Amino acid sequence: MPAGERRAVIRESGGKGSRSQSQQSGWRNGYAVGAQGRNRTTDTLIFSQVLYRLSYLGTRCRTGLYQQIAMRVNPAGAHSAGRGKIPRQGENSKSTPIRIIAVFKIRRPHVSAAFALCLGVASTPALAWTPASQEFIAEMGARLAPPDLYRQIARNRNAYLLGAVAPFDDRQPASHVKTSEGEGQLDAVIVVAVNNAIRAIETHRPFNEIVYRLGLVAHFLADANNPLNTAASDPREARYAEDFRAYLESTTPRVEVVFYGFRPGFQGRRDLPQLIRETLTRSRKLYPLVGREYRRIGFASGAASFDDRSTAYAVAALSFSHAVSDIAEVLRYIWLEAGGIDTRQRVPARSQQIIRLPR
Repeated sequence: MPAGERRAVIRESGGKGSRSQSQQSGWRNGYAVGAQGRNRTTDTLIFSQVLYRLSYLGTRCRTGLYQQIAMRVNPAGAHSAGRGKIPRQGENSKSTPIRIIAVFKIRRPHVSAAFALCLGVASTPALAWTPASQEFIAEMGARLAPPDLYRQIARNRNAYLLGAVAPFDDRQPASHVKTSEGEGQLDAVIVVAVNNAIRAIETHRPFNEIVYRLGLVAHFLADANNPLNTAASDPREARYAEDFRAYLESTTPRVEVVFYGFRPGFQGRRDLPQLIRETLTRSRKLYPLVGREYRRIGFASGAASFDDRSTAYAVAALSFSHAVSDIAEVLRYIWLEAGGIDTRQRVPARSQQIIRLPR
């Protein structure tokens, strides 16, 4: 197989399942209740430098409004939009038959072996999210995509989630990082992944392939929103990097994820690099806070030591929320750039309000 290529095999599961509105957390009398009553960090640096907006009251979002924004639909024959697991390779069962539905090539930017080796032994972890965290982020972001696109993602949900975790199998650490010290090619990888997804739609590729490529986009955008993928200046990072990955995953059942809104005028190819730069800059501001928190607890287990008033929890909430918001933004951009339309009459604009997302 030529260098820089890999084959992706998409499998589809026939399993079904859904959660009713009454089972979703965060709803009260038909409303998604804002952030009132939530704990907040006591670290003033969060407020002054990274604008920890979750510390302020969130807007109350009526059920119908969120459904208009997120189009939480489950069309006939579609998989549930709720969080789930991708079947492992080789797994099969009577309840969830698996079949191969597409095989295609994925082209990646070339990274020299020497550079990848150097980066692999650096302190920055190549994959600072766990697969479960990546799935969680990808699905939350997809629910805010334009309705027509979201329906296709729901119908090809397993392909989407497979794309969201497929980069864990690659051997190119440089694809997942872009540090302030100049290491990594994450910014270029995001642009390539986005352009590949647009091209797949424009050339009428099968939707399971398109949705798989959208999952790849979601993965790399999430990488850009993890502080440990955007800097490598802490010489003691290796002592807490793996634990921080586990801590982030441990917060997913309770973390309050918010949507920051769509950027006005974000519609041209020249706007994507600016979004990536803003994302990396924001994540780098959070980076030193992670090391500071682990020094405070003597590099012990974060899941056992950090409570929901800690700076570490604030960093987790910000990272998850911005990752979901960026994915929603870029999925919408891809769809519109490829000739699709967004049928929603109104979409929330960034800086006007933040919306708490129900599970």
